[in-house]
Amino acid sequence: MKVTHTHHLLPRHMGGTDEESNLVHGLSISRHAMYHFANWQLWGSKWDYIAWKTLAGQLSNEEFIFEMNSAAGKKGSAVTNERYREEKKIWCAKSGRNQPREVKVANGKKVVDWRKNNPEEWAEVHKRASISNRKPVKITRISSGESLIFESVKAAAEFIGATPGNLSRVACGYQRQVKGFFVEKI
Repeated sequence: MKVTHTHHLLPRHMGGTDEESNLVHGLSISRHAMYHFANWQLWGSKWDYIAWKTLAGQLSNEEFIFEMNSAAGKKGSAVTNERYREEKKIWCAKSGRNQPREVKVANGKKVVDWRKNNPEEWAEVHKRASISNRKPVKITRISSGESLIFESVKAAAEFIGATPGNLSRVACGYQRQVKGFFVEKI
């Protein structure tokens, strides 16, 4: 299941509203993080900095809560922290994350069974994935914002020392980052 995000063009902390004209729907996690990175670079907002670091997977839940409370001038009470943990649990449940191991194993077996029972369709899916892996990709180093363009996922993976599968998962929005890089297909 692909997780998508909605981003406010003018952030709420800067007076933005929830009107459709101010929203961008269907963003991957990495693209959403890049929006916040760009906002942080443009305006220097601590809120965008925290959002970027969290979406990029560089802040844990506890660090996120601490940073948000610090930015708001609070010291992070147990009540506030518990509220954030509960909201995170609800979000994870809605997005399909944190499923019990049995569910993950059962889903994996369904995919393997489908693959065995539909070899022609599997070959077509695999062929399409191989073709999309030959398209150019842009990788962006999270720490510096420096971007590089490569002719394929495989070339980018060799450059940063990761597997092409991991880069594809980031580009498709299934994973936040790999080895400190965002990946976008162009």
